[in-house]
Amino acid sequence: MAARVRPPGLRGQQRRPRPRDRLDRRRGSGEVPGDALDERDGGLFLCLQREIREMLASGRGGAIVNLASIAGLNGIPHSGPYAATKHAVVGLTKTAGLEYSSRGVRVNAVAPGAIKTDIIARAISLGQYDEETIVDMHPIARMRQPREIAAGIHWLLSDQSSFVAGAILNIDGGFQAK
Repeated sequence: MAARVRPPGLRGQQRRPRPRDRLDRRRGSGEVPGDALDERDGGLFLCLQREIREMLASGRGGAIVNLASIAGLNGIPHSGPYAATKHAVVGLTKTAGLEYSSRGVRVNAVAPGAIKTDIIARAISLGQYDEETIVDMHPIARMRQPREIAAGIHWLLSDQSSFVAGAILNIDGGFQAK
């Protein structure tokens, strides 16, 4: 079984005409719909299209896990473009999950809450973010570690989740349950 995990952006990649498939039902040129998708969403769209095509051609199927966010399931103040991009990740994940699961390709996503990465830790130390405020957003009352997100991705890629398709796994410390 093939598996792919990637963040939803391909900066600098040129958009090229490509054959139409089930993820592109538009009539016309078959190019990525530029008005509807920005560079990040276009990158995700192209990656999904290529990965699914290769998984179908292999005859073995596979699993894809996209990286969404709690911002893709809610409105987040002062983060409109980021939230819009993550909403697109959720929508494309659910659509691809519905369209391809019967053909052996499972598409899911994880939606993490705040993760204590090096970048966030540095921003906290510089006073750009307030760790207490971030922690208070999550009922578990702490920030997640990257390994906790990786464990959820690992499960979605494994045979243990073979009946999971088009799902968004919240790894958010209870944020969505509020």
